[in-house]
Amino acid sequence: MRLLDDVVVAEAGATEAVAWCGRLLRDLGADVVRIDLNDDALSVPHDALHRGKRRITDVARVDVLVVDGPAGHLQVDPFRARNPKLVVVSVSDYGMTGPAAETPASELTLQAEAGLIALHPTYGRPPVGIGVNLAEQMAGRWAAVGAMAGLLAVTGGAPGTEVDVSRFESLASVLQYPWLMAQLPDSFPYPVPQMAVPGIEPAKDGWVCLVAVSPQQWSGVKQLVGDPRLDDPRYDQLVERIRLAAEVRPLLHDFTKRYTVAELVEMGIASRVAIAPVTDLTTVAEFAPFAARDCILRTEDGVTFPRNPIRVHAAPDTTALGTVGDPSRLPRRPLHGVRVTEIASFQAGPLVGSYLASLGADVIRVESATRPDAMRFTGTPSTVDRCWERAASFAGANVDKRSVAAELNDPRGREIVDRLIASSHVLVENYVPRVLDDRGLDYAGVTALQPNIVMTRMPAWGSTGPWRGQPGLTFTVNAASSVSWMSGYEDGEPLLTGTVFDPIAAVTATVGTLAALWRRFRTGRGAHLEVALCDVALQVSALQIAAGSTGRKPIRSGNRRNGIAPQGVYQSADNRWVAISAISDRQWDALAGAPGMPERALDADLRTLDERVSRHDELDEMLTVMCSGQEAATLVDVLRGRGVPAATVEIGTGLIDHPQLLARQRVFAADHPVAGRARYIGLPARFGHAPAASADRPAPLFGEHSREMLAELGFSIDEIDAWDADGALARSPFGLPFAQPSHQPQQ
Repeated sequence: MRLLDDVVVAEAGATEAVAWCGRLLRDLGADVVRIDLNDDALSVPHDALHRGKRRITDVARVDVLVVDGPAGHLQVDPFRARNPKLVVVSVSDYGMTGPAAETPASELTLQAEAGLIALHPTYGRPPVGIGVNLAEQMAGRWAAVGAMAGLLAVTGGAPGTEVDVSRFESLASVLQYPWLMAQLPDSFPYPVPQMAVPGIEPAKDGWVCLVAVSPQQWSGVKQLVGDPRLDDPRYDQLVERIRLAAEVRPLLHDFTKRYTVAELVEMGIASRVAIAPVTDLTTVAEFAPFAARDCILRTEDGVTFPRNPIRVHAAPDTTALGTVGDPSRLPRRPLHGVRVTEIASFQAGPLVGSYLASLGADVIRVESATRPDAMRFTGTPSTVDRCWERAASFAGANVDKRSVAAELNDPRGREIVDRLIASSHVLVENYVPRVLDDRGLDYAGVTALQPNIVMTRMPAWGSTGPWRGQPGLTFTVNAASSVSWMSGYEDGEPLLTGTVFDPIAAVTATVGTLAALWRRFRTGRGAHLEVALCDVALQVSALQIAAGSTGRKPIRSGNRRNGIAPQGVYQSADNRWVAISAISDRQWDALAGAPGMPERALDADLRTLDERVSRHDELDEMLTVMCSGQEAATLVDVLRGRGVPAATVEIGTGLIDHPQLLARQRVFAADHPVAGRARYIGLPARFGHAPAASADRPAPLFGEHSREMLAELGFSIDEIDAWDADGALARSPFGLPFAQPSHQPQQ
């Protein structure tokens, strides 16, 4: 099904981010044209991004124009003259305005400053970046969100709009809220490095990813491993296992090293413990969830490329009677009046709800007291009153939502959920498929309640195939997609990159959901979307998979990348780490002449890229000397002033005070009745018609809005009172006791 077959998108840019935006929209049915690009020598991987797009020199009228900013804006005026309601999406390193707008940057320096590099454990070696161009990919995805939100704003009354997407902020959007952990009282400290324990562990013949986030999952791992030493209560919390990794991992290795990868994976399937292989570019296509579901396609010229991770299944062709009508939308909040039911946990599903809420949707979380979202318990010690209301990870992913308590296994709870779905435009869920399917809430059951609903499902391993019932987490799809294998040092172990794949999947699913809403508003028809976490992770390694199919296999190479030399992370005089890149010959000339660089850096032979690549070890030695003699902040200022990409390695706790985010109005405050007042970061897409990020309410208390929601759904006051008195409208997970909140929100 083509959700965007009436939308014309023009690409006028040469970066991966612009191409990824067009790729996502093309896969959803848009007519994507590429305008006047001088790129005949595109490499095979990059050419794969453009399949299905048309290449022309001019076009009469377009709905969306995607450009590299700021230079790309020189091309905007002719298009706006033809279509005053044009949506212009610009993608740049730090945004089009603000004090850092013209700061030189590279993929590595953006990852360093945004807080991504610090997530990797490197055991005494310099910090290392992710092995893919994640800034480009995330900016491309957010550009697609911006394009769809812009189109919806225009149909809601905006006279055309501009969307300003920042690569830097796009990277920050995948972090697990370090800025909130630094603000909320009693919060656990933000873990750096962010190595899951257990995580990537050695097998007899390779590597596996063995994961336990919740207490229940850790119990499953302990039962599988069968080592009584793991029963130490100090290991019960993930944050403590990370801190005590030097103790815990050897105990795990005593078990994992006795078995092959295949044997460990089979044990995980049998015991329902999350275990996945760490694939590489030669084995990723063979992994069962990918092979059985045709996730990797081969083009006519032999190039392999992952298929679109947004799978649009068949939907009704006609609008049925009794459906929810179109909402009365507002330009500033293009989803104003849209109701979203969210039956989701952890991060991927809730983040979709969060992004839709930030665009104006009324998002209702369905919460279970008997099986609560584990993210509510990840933030503070269990001894703290209402610990489930204080977790930064939950607070960040659930701003601007309402919460209703309902048990799907209880007839009363089921009636609440049925009425809620019947009144909704969108349903978002990310459970193992059987959770809703076994309760009659598969797509057929949901459309019986609401025929024109947009249902977005986010199973970890897909809704079909041999792994459909297996648990999956951001860490396991990281490993299974080959991204872990490509991240780290060549002679070291593969690395996990925090919890980035939940937010990556959420942004991707948001693009699909907005596209489905666009179609619904124009045709009255709903849609059934499947955005599997593993498929999104596979797309992140798409360019490397394409390159590997042509014989040019990328390797795990630390911070070095093809076409860039030198590039690395070096220690300064004040013991901080600084990321430095020289992407062009001109940048190398500026770096070679920087204060503190050895005189031999001016060697004329080093003015060619080939020579610099061959002598990269020598260049690393020069940069080590230069950096060791200067403080990090001064060094970065000097290099940036000379046009050289440079950044200190940050951990993200200070992002709410970053001058660029403040200047771009990305920071806003929300007052929580238990956790208190805190500052949050808005979407990395800044809209011309609504430039300031904001929220109407903080994350909800557990079941906070049950009574008001039941009244809205047509239950009588007597019914509500009776159910409340009977405990059906739970106020806490598991019925845990709590004190009344002492904090009074500021007016």
